[in-house]
Amino acid sequence: MSNYNAIVFVGGPGTPLLRNIVILQKIAKDAVASGKILGAICWSPTILAKAGLLKGKNATVWYGPESRIEC
Repeated sequence: MSNYNAIVFVGGPGTPLLRNIVILQKIAKDAVASGKILGAICWSPTILAKAGLLKGKNATVWYGPESRIEC
């Protein structure tokens, strides 16, 4: 995973499906472990939350119909 500088997850209506895909959570974790820039827009910070990457951090996320998720 050295051929990129950053990963940005883009939000939108597919986010509730994507945030439960384990490989996306692994990609996010690997990016952080490699010191890469990691970003998330709109609803997609919930992907980072599911990966456990927002513990102890403040984050802004779109407040939608599934506003409460268990992380």
